[in-house]
This record gives sequence, C-alpha cells and structure tokens, in this order.
Amino acid sequence: MPKSLLLVDDDSDFLKGLSMTLGKRGYQVRTADTAEEGLKLAQAQKPDLFLLDVQMPGMDGYALCAALKQADATFDTPVIFLSARSEAGDMLRGYYAGAHDYLAKPVDLDELFRKVSKLIGS
Repeated sequence: MPKSLLLVDDDSDFLKGLSMTLGKRGYQVRTADTAEEGLKLAQAQKPDLFLLDVQMPGMDGYALCAALKQADATFDTPVIFLSARSEAGDMLRGYYAGAHDYLAKPVDLDELFRKVSKLIGS
C-alpha cells in the first residue's frame, strides 16, 4: 500500500506540480489549499506525512502544525515545511511548532524525496 501524504499550500500551481511529481514516485497525495481544509482532511484520513506551506490566508502553517501536534490522531505524524520564508527565525519557529524538517522554496526535489523517504519510507 502506498504511503500517503497531505500537501497543504495556497499556490494551486505548486500543489498540482508537486502532487503529480510525488504521485509518480509512488506516493498517494491529497491536497488542500487552506490550512483549515488541511486540518479537516487530516482528521478524516490520517496521512503518513504532512507537507505544509507557512504563508496561507487565515490559519498559517505554523498554527496548522501546532494543531496537528495537539490532536491525538496526528500528534506523531511527521511534518515537513516547504516555504519561501527561509530565514533562520522562520525555520526555528517551524521546529518549535513541531516540524521534523523545513525546506526553502524553490524546493530541491531530490532533497525532498530523501527527507520524505527517511521519515516514512517510499
């Protein structure tokens, strides 16, 4: 059974491109374009890993990550941030929210695949 990922980002082109690329690597990918929608999907179907953007309208990625880490069903699910915000303070805030890793956009796909594989396998 393929590993499942939930990709949450408000950039529809990024969602489409990355979900296609991850799908070709054998992952089952669900997408959400808001943090609120991502939280609902996470509660309905627990994925093996979350890929989250930081900057989104409404709830941001940090708040989403914190909410996921507080929920019984998802507290132990790995989180990787994929964000244009790449300052050390931004990354540190992501780790404090509970992320396992943080990659700056544009994302190096080989690095992303290595990190995903390390956290959940392929």
